[in-house]
Amino acid sequence: MNNRDDLFEKMVKFAEYCFNRAHSAAYAFVAYQTAYLKAHYPVEYICAMLTNSKDNMEGVNYFGKAINFNYVAVCITYLGWWSI
Repeated sequence: MNNRDDLFEKMVKFAEYCFNRAHSAAYAFVAYQTAYLKAHYPVEYICAMLTNSKDNMEGVNYFGKAINFNYVAVCITYLGWWSI
């Protein structure tokens, strides 16, 4: 083997290790931030989760069941005694 192949093999091994390590560190940091926000700001956390899932009703239902949160779907076409 020549130096070029040796260098390439070392780069491949390092890239495999470094890529996994960098991503696991980034995910750990995001998980830590999420846990902190959920523990210290629960109302804001729930509002943010529901807001980000508003286009995905399955996600809203799953999240609502996970935290034992009961909600009522609002019909904007019915306003008390007057309906549109």
